[in-house]
Amino acid sequence: MLKLFATTAAVALLAFAGPSLAQTAPSTQRPAAGTAMPSGTSSTETKQKADRGDRKFMENAAHGNAKEIALGKMAQQKAQHPQVKQLAETIVKDHTEAGEKLGPIATSMGVDLSKAMAAGQKDDVDDFQKLSGVEFDRKYVEAMVDDHEDDTEEFDEAAKNAKNPELKAWAAEVAPKLHNHLELAKAADKALEQATTSGTGVGGATTGSSAAPSAPASGGTTK
Repeated sequence: MLKLFATTAAVALLAFAGPSLAQTAPSTQRPAAGTAMPSGTSSTETKQKADRGDRKFMENAAHGNAKEIALGKMAQQKAQHPQVKQLAETIVKDHTEAGEKLGPIATSMGVDLSKAMAAGQKDDVDDFQKLSGVEFDRKYVEAMVDDHEDDTEEFDEAAKNAKNPELKAWAAEVAPKLHNHLELAKAADKALEQATTSGTGVGGATTGSSAAPSAPASGGTTK
């Protein structure tokens, strides 16, 4: 009789406590499919992967941008012909703006352009530092013609075929400015050639006139 009572009491206790235990047990149910992962997980921080061609184009553009800004600033100080100075001013302005817009695009694609920019800032700079006068003007203009002939081809191609839409739009925006730089560089080159042919110095004076000594008086000597 006591055993039967004890058994009955135990069953009743379990029946009463069962729902409470079920309610307090930790849930192991996984979130339903499609539920957003908590913030901070790696799946929410992935960046858009850059196409190989897009990456190469951005690195070349960053290198060229930095180079032409560095040489342009030098030309603003060292150039003598006014058209060469104007060319340099336009190049520095346009390439600075282009670089500022390219940076965020590259970052969104996970591309680091710092090495390409650093290399561009040093490219040919030492050689041009050694030049001065008309020689500097000629070499600078020749370099800008050569560089922008390559630049216009690359940017025209990227404006049509870049995979990333933002990069494609950026190339399309910058390309006309590069074509303008090329035309300005060719015009400056022609102006320098005309100045040489006519004997007119880059500042508008006749070449060598400022250095020519005055004729000595009869019977006198130059000092």
